[in-house]
Amino acid sequence: MQESSARNRDTDSRAEVAEFILNGQSFGINGSKIKEIVLYDEDKVTEPPFNHPSVVGVYLYRGQTVPLIDLKAYLGLPLGEDVERSVVVVTEFNEMASAFITDRVNRIHRLKWSDLKPMDPFLVKFSPQMLGTVQMEDREMLVLDLEQIIGELFPQSVVNYAEQKFQDRPVLEKRSGATVFFAEDSFVIRSQLQKVLKTLGYSKVQSFEHGKAALEAIRALKEKAEQEQKPLTDFLDLLISDIEMPQLDGLTLCRTLKLEMGIKVPVILFSSLINEQVARKCRDAGADDFVSKPQTEVLIEKMDSFCLK
Repeated sequence: MQESSARNRDTDSRAEVAEFILNGQSFGINGSKIKEIVLYDEDKVTEPPFNHPSVVGVYLYRGQTVPLIDLKAYLGLPLGEDVERSVVVVTEFNEMASAFITDRVNRIHRLKWSDLKPMDPFLVKFSPQMLGTVQMEDREMLVLDLEQIIGELFPQSVVNYAEQKFQDRPVLEKRSGATVFFAEDSFVIRSQLQKVLKTLGYSKVQSFEHGKAALEAIRALKEKAEQEQKPLTDFLDLLISDIEMPQLDGLTLCRTLKLEMGIKVPVILFSSLINEQVARKCRDAGADDFVSKPQTEVLIEKMDSFCLK
């Protein structure tokens, strides 16, 4: 009965998505990552030499300079019609502030995570900066993965760790026996973190594009464990999950597993949005721990504490 209730509530969580316009096309970004939307002022731009043509310089915002990305240039869009005055969307996540130039911001939509349909895996290979799509009344909104964009332009914002710190040979061998599930909607974070973990001995890491896929895999594993009359922890040592994901967010995933299905597998929530309020939500959802991106070293230490007992 409890598990049936969990299934019904899988998609109840909400997301705020800010809709902005580029060349008449609707795009969306996660509203919780936005600090402020301001009118573009070219006098506040300084143009240091960046390697990527879409990084036009740094923008002076409230006394600090932040990298300024031209989204049209990054996405390979034509210049389009002249805009009377562009706007700058200032964001903060992964312990880094950034700014993005857009034509205009339309509105902020409050949607269910299930409203966001993930991109086809084949298309993701060619457009990893797209998280998915949302069908509006008269248009389709493409939702961008800001972590993918910033991760490509500034790799240190995704993974930062000292490899030698974790290369002890006996520990590497112990890690090889741990089975880890990793739910993360960002292609760049999934691929880079999985590569790091494999280098450090965590060779049995299975990744999922969103929480719904991870939940389905754990349910299947739970059924297998019950059929063999073994605890689930014989098959799965740890779940690492992002919080904000399409289809099913990490808090709902954790709550479903821990509080409704009674799963004993440790859960670490790994998010770019960890603050005091979010940390409290993590605890309330039953998470065993939480780590703020991109604190990869901290994540590895916590993984070891759960997997190498």
